[in-house]
Amino acid sequence: MSKLLPKILKAVEPNESQDFEWKDVVADPRKSSEFEIESKRRIGMNGGRAYLTLEYRQIAVNGKRLLTGTIVNGYEGPVGIKESFEKGTYTANGGCFDSVDIIAVFTKEKLDPEKGPCFFTITMSRTN
Repeated sequence: MSKLLPKILKAVEPNESQDFEWKDVVADPRKSSEFEIESKRRIGMNGGRAYLTLEYRQIAVNGKRLLTGTIVNGYEGPVGIKESFEKGTYTANGGCFDSVDIIAVFTKEKLDPEKGPCFFTITMSRTN
């Protein structure tokens, strides 16, 4: 992925500086497929101007490898980009379901998206 990322970024963000600083953040540990061999979530910023969230999954099936994922260009605040980068804040990934659907086409699995990595639960607690 390290070799592919500069080419992907140039295609996705041709007008941005390609000098991004990257940081791994916690990826969802739930697998998208029994063939999944890697899952990563990273955030990147370039001098505090652009804020990217990269999430990808790699599967190996029938002697071939498939890389699918999303890059989200956006910043959700509320503090500055540099502070969010230091904290490891990432942007919501709307393409997760698309990635799981693409993987299912290649693996021929019947995947249940409700049990996969695309759903999350928010638990709220109240303290006085």
